[in-house]
Amino acid sequence: MLLKEGLCTFPLNGFRKASGHEMYCRILTIIKALKRKKMGIFENIKLLFMGTPAIF
Repeated sequence: MLLKEGLCTFPLNGFRKASGHEMYCRILTIIKALKRKKMGIFENIKLLFMGTPAIF
């Protein structure tokens, strides 16, 4: 079964709940945006969790 979240279509097989799949898609979207903008992935994810996102 596939769940479509915007442009994120991945199988739900490894997720127990749709909410886990949704979080995965959101994180993957952030990582793709950081790669596209040639920004450091780990540094910016750290900033995101600290409450000061650099890209959005």
